[in-house]
Amino acid sequence: MVFIRRASDLALAIPLLLACGGGDPSTQPEHSGAAEHRQAGAGQEEEAEHHEDQYDPTQVQQEAVPNSEFWYGLDVYNPTEIHLQQAEEARALAEQHRAAAASLESYEEQECARFPAETRASCPILGQVATVTDVPGGVRLEIKEGVRGDAVADHMRCHVAYAATEGREGMDRCPLYVRGAKVESGDSIVLTTDAGVEAVAELRRRARLHADDGHDHDH
Repeated sequence: MVFIRRASDLALAIPLLLACGGGDPSTQPEHSGAAEHRQAGAGQEEEAEHHEDQYDPTQVQQEAVPNSEFWYGLDVYNPTEIHLQQAEEARALAEQHRAAAASLESYEEQECARFPAETRASCPILGQVATVTDVPGGVRLEIKEGVRGDAVADHMRCHVAYAATEGREGMDRCPLYVRGAKVESGDSIVLTTDAGVEAVAELRRRARLHADDGHDHDH
């Protein structure tokens, strides 16, 4: 099972998870939230059982093999054996989905260890940002005077993990829900994404929207 510490670790974990079980993109942790991964895993288990039910060890047939050096066949075969292979493939996908869900949940628990469940769901930059400046890959956020920037940055990292675990469906305002979002902090907070040009533009748009109004309703 793969456990993840930060957003960069999440990206590194994706190839490992794929290598462990066939490479279906839908099993990547960032493809969907933990609940969706578990649901997909359950669906794959049902599919595996369906294929196993179709396997009949008594269905043995004779196969006519062409008289040619380019043909290699078995004298006897079972046409339902393919269902055993399909069941095995479905179970492998189910395991990948479960591993993805567990990775997301572990990632959230590590990033949010100091934050109770009700705090994790709240947007940490709502009303806290004074200015937004573009930087390569995203934005620099200057926090309002009197607000602890380190606390805001830690909460932002937690919220990124929470967003990955819960899924991004319908969350179209908070910049921390943009795919690939990651937080760096020092004198200021830098929020970036490595998910492509469109993701960067969307992150910048949402960050400015967040700074401009104090009424974001995303969680």
